[in-house]
Amino acid sequence: MKRQGNYFDDGYMVVKSLLQSEELKPFQSVIEKAVDQHAQILLSEGKIDDIAESAPFDSRMAKLYRNLDNQMRSWNTDIFSHELYNLITHKNILDVVESLIGSEIIHHGDFHLRPKLPGHQWTAFPWHQDSQYYGKPTQYMHVVTLSLPLVEVTEANGCIWVIPSSHHWGYLDGERGNDQNIRTFEDVEKRGKPLAVPMSVGDGLFLTNLTFHSSKINQTTNVRWTIDLRYSAIPGTKTLSLLQQEATNYMFATLRRNFIPLIVRSKSGKQSWKKWKEAKYGVKTAH
Repeated sequence: MKRQGNYFDDGYMVVKSLLQSEELKPFQSVIEKAVDQHAQILLSEGKIDDIAESAPFDSRMAKLYRNLDNQMRSWNTDIFSHELYNLITHKNILDVVESLIGSEIIHHGDFHLRPKLPGHQWTAFPWHQDSQYYGKPTQYMHVVTLSLPLVEVTEANGCIWVIPSSHHWGYLDGERGNDQNIRTFEDVEKRGKPLAVPMSVGDGLFLTNLTFHSSKINQTTNVRWTIDLRYSAIPGTKTLSLLQQEATNYMFATLRRNFIPLIVRSKSGKQSWKKWKEAKYGVKTAH
């Protein structure tokens, strides 16, 4: 697996062929099923008259919303599945994460499937640091974000842009707009040169929580599908400063209001899909 960028120096790293495209197909099938169910709902509500059943994965959602107003920024509720669990816990992903944060790894339990529709302003993210969304205290902890493309991502369809080494600037303030996107007060392009990060299916972009990144409007006629996954060290497995400990406590207290963190690699073993599912739904399951 070839790496582009130095994670610790540049704040980002692209790992080429992190996964084989075939390994993503089971999860893609989950999305396709969810899109089909969504299309049936739109049809039953009289919002569309064609479910575009024969359209390929990268264009069906665009066809469904061709004449509809849509303010969707991410799409998460319909994809919780064993296939998602297998993706989150994939050995290749965890091997890279381990090289960045150590062998005791927890996934935050949140996952953000992003269907960037053609010409859609709501999914064009201004320059931001992930910690601006998590909360200012989290600037003192280390969170690894992984962005995985499920289709080819290019400048034309709205690939991620980064500002190399911007994580060394520390936390910069911003505010959330009416579109729910955070905008940094400072013009960060005056401090660093933006770099586009196009990727192929199977590549992975790893970012720190303080690395400035953004994405632009999708100028094509197809959908740019990606998913974001987030990892950090399991709380209590590292010696932390007071600020780092407070940051970790803040992060996981916030996460647990809406998500179920998942231990994915540890000397004591990882949590099973069955246990994660039971924790999420609050009931015991057979599988």
